[in-house]
Amino acid sequence: MDKKELLNDIKSFITNHKENYSGKVLISSVIIKEDHTWKNCLTKIKLINKEEIISPRKNILYDVFALLEVITSIEKLIKIIENIEEGFKIGDFDITCNWQIKYDYQGYKPSNNDYSDFAGNLYFIGGPTILPVMYPTVKYGVPCYKNGLHAIKSWLNLDEFHNYSDARLGKIILFVPNFRARIKNLELKDNKLIITIEGNKKILKELECQIVYSTRGKIYQKNAKFTGKAETSFLIEEEPDEIFVQLVTSEGEKIDFYEDTPYRHSGKERLLKRDINKKVIEKIKNGENEITEFKPFINKGDEKEKEVINTIIAFANCRGGNLIFGVNDNCEVIGIPKKLIKGKSFADFIKEYTGDLRKFVSDRINKKLKLDFKSYEFSNNIILEVFVEEGKNKPYATTPENQIYIRRGANNRMPDPDTELPLLIKK
Repeated sequence: MDKKELLNDIKSFITNHKENYSGKVLISSVIIKEDHTWKNCLTKIKLINKEEIISPRKNILYDVFALLEVITSIEKLIKIIENIEEGFKIGDFDITCNWQIKYDYQGYKPSNNDYSDFAGNLYFIGGPTILPVMYPTVKYGVPCYKNGLHAIKSWLNLDEFHNYSDARLGKIILFVPNFRARIKNLELKDNKLIITIEGNKKILKELECQIVYSTRGKIYQKNAKFTGKAETSFLIEEEPDEIFVQLVTSEGEKIDFYEDTPYRHSGKERLLKRDINKKVIEKIKNGENEITEFKPFINKGDEKEKEVINTIIAFANCRGGNLIFGVNDNCEVIGIPKKLIKGKSFADFIKEYTGDLRKFVSDRINKKLKLDFKSYEFSNNIILEVFVEEGKNKPYATTPENQIYIRRGANNRMPDPDTELPLLIKK
């Protein structure tokens, strides 16, 4: 997508649903000062509903870090995007965007997301990551944050924020909600799925609710109309393993949807209750950091084997950590590629994979390390968690290269020979 396509997309969507918009836009921004220039760490832009009453918060300025918020018009937002290469202005702050600006459509997102109670179109505008300050904010009479990442999560109200590895850092997030209607509540009770919606009265008369759910491989499909009411229900014959719900107009426009599977769900609350390891889910949600890294399952001889060894060494030389196979850099569970499993059962594959990994680590690291393994099944996907304890015989290094790694943030790097390496050897 280029800038022209993005602008046309936004203008068209707003025009088709103009009766629901106030004409105003809320811009919330976290910026940092580098080389006497204010740069965008992360900015969130959301169109405002006619029924919403919003007042912008007061801007907060720390030493080289600022939290900003302003309400402007849709027309001014369009001008900001048209001239985004020149930066944009909030109050007295002239903010530059990062080089190599890209325009990406992230899809139509369901309601109860990180940006709005309503479903809508999500766009990213921006370039490479700009990290905020990594130390506590200090200023009398204003909120304290333990670091810039904490400030971003709080100021922009992002429940799903993946710290250093969050792909949104350095970007402008633009969310265009569809205020016509939304799924307000889902409840599974006494073999009934009860769906409550909210929206303008006109659309309630034409909405259809469609559901698909599966139980032990058997698929059920059902439709029902609201006929002007804000609630409908479906009989659920058996407890579902997975469920999908969507609201559709008579013109075929999808207004909102909800999905719940064992390894992901829409919105902030699960409909289906499962006995899934909550700690693992939380690690995946929080993203990569000093004690967590994600990797795909890989073949023997793959170049990524070196990355696995470097990560295990870095964990052992620091506080320990968890290496999770079957999760990608976007914090999505991808499981085991079909080309790797080759007809084996999940149990046989994991047994063989962990055995090969133990041997590979033993051959490529200079000292013995204790590794523990635990696998989890999420529907038809498997992830494998490798627990690496903090080493008792530091420093650990690759063999035969004798390269030492430590963990800093979500990255592995070699220790500074003058400051960090002596401390490591002393331990």
